[in-house]
Amino acid sequence: MNSNQEKVLNIISQFSFGAPFIFAPDEYKKGNATREPADLVYACNNTIFLIYAKQKNKPKKGLASEIIFNRRKTLIEDNIGQLEGWLREWKNGRNIIGKNEFGSFDISFGEYENVIGLGIINYTEDFTIFHKELATKLNLKHCLSISNDSFDKLFRAGFSLLDLGILIKSITLMSKDNIIPVNKLIDNYFSSSMKRSSKEKIDINILKETDIYFNNLKSQINVNKKSKELQGMSEILNDLKLYETIKIKYQISILSEKFKKDIRQWQIVMIPLEKYKIIIGFSAWQNWHVIIDHFIKTMKTYENDDGLIGMLYELNTLCPMVNLCLERKNKSKIEILLK
Repeated sequence: MNSNQEKVLNIISQFSFGAPFIFAPDEYKKGNATREPADLVYACNNTIFLIYAKQKNKPKKGLASEIIFNRRKTLIEDNIGQLEGWLREWKNGRNIIGKNEFGSFDISFGEYENVIGLGIINYTEDFTIFHKELATKLNLKHCLSISNDSFDKLFRAGFSLLDLGILIKSITLMSKDNIIPVNKLIDNYFSSSMKRSSKEKIDINILKETDIYFNNLKSQINVNKKSKELQGMSEILNDLKLYETIKIKYQISILSEKFKKDIRQWQIVMIPLEKYKIIIGFSAWQNWHVIIDHFIKTMKTYENDDGLIGMLYELNTLCPMVNLCLERKNKSKIEILLK
């Protein structure tokens, strides 16, 4: 795995709930050559990203724009060539095989409804190229090349798999141009998500303070790699819009401030989202015997809803000590978006 692959893998794992669903696929033999289906594969919610992360040093300052353009063009053509070659193999019956720490993958062609080709280029600072004609020719939902810097910015801003899909689809619908600078669009999307998440103005520093709650949940997912419950939670959290994630964090910040004043209290709140419901409970250990019964009863109240997550946090450790997830019955939001 080259350093650019590792960087992409780490960004997705660190800044989203994507760790269970991303892996480096096994190589395969084609004649005397050894080839890869992609550098990385991200498969979640009936959507699969074939990721090509070519490694090349960034151009030095002052390098002629024509040289930069030609080098970028070569990297993109290499990615497209690898994508086209793999799609032929895949359609002819060769599966994507691989594994990560959470499990193994054996993905046949047509198993995932939405296939997106994504090239991440370690070159130039702010560009995204949409290969619209190629996507149509290859029967892909989308095909694009994005700079490493812009991809990094996406996930550091808290984008989910769904947010990425929204951004891709909205740009292709709004713009006739194939080459688009996206960093400003990312900033605008983040700003509008902040405004949409609450009627009150939210201090971004408060959100950073609540990151520990999500990070502790990610740690539990990483430790309990075989837990289907936690992987189900990851699928739903990958299917939230950014404003919904901010809404959850803001509610957590309100509750945590309340309990700083008196940890003898306990509380359970239900946060309604567009498609899902999130139930969060807070309590110190001394009230555990009381809150656990109320938490289970609250979960049962909404057990017929599609996609329900429950997280019960212990106030001293800030860790979710109980995690519950009811299986989603209908299609994810990203599946509906990309139809």
